[in-house]
Amino acid sequence: MVNANLNDNTPDLSVLIMSYDGFADEWEACDYCFNKYWRVNCPVYLVTNYANPEFKFLNVFQIGDACYSNGIYKFIEQCDSEYVLLLMADFLPKKQITNESLTSLIDLLKKESIDYCSVYTQKDKVKYYKKFKNYKNLLQIDMSVDYAVNVMPAIWKTTLLKDLTNNVNLDPWGFEVSFQRESPQRVKMCNTLNVYSKNVIYPFCHTVVKGKYTRDGIKFLKKESIFQGKRKKMGYWENFKFHISNRLPRKLISKIKKVLIKFGFKFYVD
Repeated sequence: MVNANLNDNTPDLSVLIMSYDGFADEWEACDYCFNKYWRVNCPVYLVTNYANPEFKFLNVFQIGDACYSNGIYKFIEQCDSEYVLLLMADFLPKKQITNESLTSLIDLLKKESIDYCSVYTQKDKVKYYKKFKNYKNLLQIDMSVDYAVNVMPAIWKTTLLKDLTNNVNLDPWGFEVSFQRESPQRVKMCNTLNVYSKNVIYPFCHTVVKGKYTRDGIKFLKKESIFQGKRKKMGYWENFKFHISNRLPRKLISKIKKVLIKFGFKFYVD
């Protein structure tokens, strides 16, 4: 049984790091960074297929041949915590993350019966979100905005995540895209209470994108003396596009995409 009840000072939270055996070369870095920076009193699980490595900090959760969405569902079926922080193995914590910050946030989510909380730092202006009661650091998400819901890093109510992954066979990209198109997943999300945390809850470095090291990832891994260099590096143009997409407001990105589509560009979500 996946159990989050460690002691009375434990946030009602489990951490699920989705991965697979083909990403094993990055697990050592993931274990190192969580061991160094994660100071939250809740369990952290890394998903594998069949591999059962020995970690200093991470717990292994095997899913066999299950796909991404099935793996999440399998974990949720055994999870006792009310909320799950969903991550990927290349979202490495880069600063200390305290028990107090997560405990206070989870208590607030429970108090307000919030279903989903994005902890991915956004560049959008505040006017793109709705004010959520009298909270200064929480904003209600406008579901009309493209990519209003980022699957990771985000905190999900366990019951919602179970409902979204039940009898669904999707890879990570397919699951994320399902919230952008007309789908049962999008309908369900539009009927739930979804917020965005303005506080930096999970400071991280995105080290691998589409199988290649990011430039920032290389710098971070080298600084921590854990860079292995077994993967290709993003080219300067790839890195530039990656940074631009992360720095522009989502509504502006949506407008730019519409213009580019008219000139024949195609995007995965379309």
